[in-house]
Order: sequence, then C-alpha cells, then structure tokens
Amino acid sequence: VVINLDSNDNPQVIFETLNARGTPLSASDLIKNLLFQSATNRGEDVEFLYKEYWQFFEDPKWRRKVRQGRLSRFRLDLFLSNYLVMNEEKPIGPSALFDGFKEFLKQWPHSIERLLQDLQTYARIYDRFDSYPDNDPRGIFFYRLRTMNVVAAEPFLLYIFGMEKDKNLGFSSLLNMLEMVESYLLRRLVKKLATERYTKIFIKLLQMVKKDQYLAETKVRNYLASLEGHYFVWPDDDMFKSSLHSSNLYQILTQARVRMILAALEQYLIKQNQFKEQVALPDKLTIEHLMPQKWDGHEWPLPDDDRHHLEKEQDRNNRIHSLGNLTLLTRNLNAKVSNASWDKKRPAVLEHSALVLNNKLPEEWNEEEIDKRGEYLSEIAVGIWPGPSHKIQDSLDTEYEESELEPILAEPVTAEDLESGRIRISFESSVLLPHDEQPVKVVMRGDEITAQWKPQIDPGGEGHMTLDRLLLGKLVRVDEILNLVQGTDQQWFID
Repeated sequence: VVINLDSNDNPQVIFETLNARGTPLSASDLIKNLLFQSATNRGEDVEFLYKEYWQFFEDPKWRRKVRQGRLSRFRLDLFLSNYLVMNEEKPIGPSALFDGFKEFLKQWPHSIERLLQDLQTYARIYDRFDSYPDNDPRGIFFYRLRTMNVVAAEPFLLYIFGMEKDKNLGFSSLLNMLEMVESYLLRRLVKKLATERYTKIFIKLLQMVKKDQYLAETKVRNYLASLEGHYFVWPDDDMFKSSLHSSNLYQILTQARVRMILAALEQYLIKQNQFKEQVALPDKLTIEHLMPQKWDGHEWPLPDDDRHHLEKEQDRNNRIHSLGNLTLLTRNLNAKVSNASWDKKRPAVLEHSALVLNNKLPEEWNEEEIDKRGEYLSEIAVGIWPGPSHKIQDSLDTEYEESELEPILAEPVTAEDLESGRIRISFESSVLLPHDEQPVKVVMRGDEITAQWKPQIDPGGEGHMTLDRLLLGKLVRVDEILNLVQGTDQQWFID
C-alpha cells in the first residue's frame, strides 16, 4: 500500500493513527496470510482453499478469548498452538507461534490444501472438546480439566482423539487414558504439587504414543506410574487419601475445584444406586460447611473432655474446611441454613436436598462425625480417580485372587504363529482351565473378540487359540502380550 502525502502532512502521525485504529493482527491472522501466500506461490486455487477449508475458521467462536493460565488468547491461536506442538513435539510459547508455524511450513512435504485439510480435521476434534454432553465421560473429563486449568495436556489429547477417530485406538482405551490423565492431575492438585513441568510430561507422552500406537494405553500408564519427585510423581492412594481427609481442602483449592470434587462424589454415589434417577447436577450448587465456619460456642458446644479450651478450639478449626465437613446445597437453601444450629440445619437439609451426599446425615455433628465422613468420602475418591497402583489385574473377580494363577507363555511367539493366527500358552494352574471348546471372550487393549480353544486343553497341557487375523496383526505384539481372557464362569490373566 502506498499513501501519497502533501508536503505539510506528518507521516509519523498518520502512521500512528492508522496503526492505533486498526484491528491488531493475531498470530492466527499472520498464519492465515502465510498459508495463502504459500498457496499462491505454489499455484494452488486460493479461492477454493478459502471457501473449502479456511472459511470454517471465520466463525466468531474462533475469535473468542480463552483464559490460559494468567493470560487470555484467541481460541484459534490456542488451537494452532496445540496443533503445532502435536506435530513438532516440543514446547512453543504464544510469542513463538507464528515463527514456529513458519518453520513447520518449510518442512511440510505436501500441498497447502493437504495442510488446510489436516488443520480443519483436528480443529473439528478440538471444537468437540467443549461440546460433549454433561453425562458423557468425555464431557465430564473436559469439565474437570478446564476446572483444573491444565492446558499443557491439550496437544496430547488432540492426538489421541485423532487416533480414536481414525480407528487406531479403541474407545474404551481412550476413556482409560482420560481416566489416567485426570487422576494424575487431580491427585497432584489435591497434594498441591508443582504444575510447571506438565508441558514436558505431556510432550513425552505424545512422543511415546506416536512411537507405538498399539500399546498407547500401557505406555501412558507405565510412564505416569514411573514418575517420581515433587515435579512429576503420581500420588499413591495413601498420599491422596491423607490429603483429602486431613487437609483444609476449602482453603487450599479454589471453590470451583472443591465443587468439582464434591460433584464427582455425588455422581459416583448416584450411579451406585440402580433405582435412583441418573440426572445431571444443577450448575449453581454452592459449597456449604455443615459445621459453620463461624461456629458459636452456644449453638455448637465444644467436646466435654479434659483438654484445654484452646486445644479443643484448634482441633475443631482444623476440621472446619476439611472434606468431611463440606457438602453441596442450592444457593437458597445455603442462605437459609448456613449458620444455623445442627438441630435446625439437619432437618432442613434432609427435607429440601435431593443429593445422596446429604441423605444420611447423623443426628449429631461433631469432630468425630466429620472424621468418619471424611474417611468415607476419601475412600470413594480413590475409586473415582484410581492411582498408579491400579493394574488391569485389579479387574479380576475377588474369588480368584487367592488361587494359584500363574499362566505363562509356553515359548516365544514365532513369525509362523503370527502368520497362522495362533498364540501358544501353557498353564501351571489347572483350576481355571476350560474343559471343552466353549467360546471365550478375549479383551485386548479394550477391543473384544470371540475365540475358541483348540483342541481341549488338559491340566498342564498346551493349546492354541484361533484369533481374527486383522486383530492379531493390529494388537498382539511378540514382545508384550497383555490380555484379560474371560470364559464361562472362569477368568484368568495372561501376562
């Protein structure tokens, strides 16, 4: 653009005015210009590329500002950052997005149309992160992820959701990985552990899954479980329960995160009751302290024991903000009962609250009851967010846990075995062997098939299982076999 000025015009004033009044260019604006400039240089149909692919990004939702840590960025900029990290497998900050994309484009081996097509494919996946229903496990996961405000996981999530879309990852395996990621982040959140290394951790996960897609679930679990130290560890059950039960949860976490944990406990309790309606929780439930934060000596007398008054006060105050003393109520009910005595609060909560969290409140509410409820809810939380010690073996029925269950590979799986679709197995335990050619269900990394033992296997004997060739080629590895095999009234683990 050339602007011709008169002799008395001040070029700096005009430039500053134009610059100040114009719309600031974002990184995505610059990337858009770069892509279409490159398409023009390559002789591709720019008008077609715009209408077919880029017009998708002109929707106002992509210009919406999204909170990322302490900053706000355009949603399209965030997506492009995630896409670039997913491909480059290295951290790329907001200020380096355009330069990083320029370097990425130099190495792109295909047409600009192919790149725009890929961008739109992953943008649709990214767009669905905000649109899964509240009762969908993916919707629940992303609600909790947003509440924890962990954006470092998004390039990894973008990739594994792309795997699931391309049928390179079973749906159950996807959900298992989401559960691991959520547990890892939630347990560390409750322990107040450092978050600054998350980018490094999720890039490492991305690299491992890219390298071996068929073992993605196992790789993710093993890597997270192997991490140690303040910056990396996946807290075990004892660490997690101790923090949930004994810490001042209401003070160390934001209200949104405390509400998220209480809502998760409520949703779990609802699912345990097969006769209860499976309904979504209201959005605007508030956190209530069952024993008020400002308890009164007359309404809430201290325990009658030999301890000093100050010691009893301190003991109570240490429990006021703990999990055992917290629940959820509607805003109106909260306002009505907030500082009431227990003989007034309990009947009102039992009458007006439909939450399972509130339907078994005891007749007395004191330090002992707070501890008991905290222990109970902490045990439930361990089940909602399983830790690093939870293995696939944990799904075996308890009635078999004490039996001599030591099946092993009879010999290495050979190329001939793979070609013919067989895996030879011998069993040292005869307790759980099938005694005829009944069909059995084989669960391999989340995918199920039906197979048969041929011939009948005698105690201590050998046999082979006929498997589907495509499944075999896709999921079974010579160096690692990790399956759960279920037969009629029988279960055993093949390791």
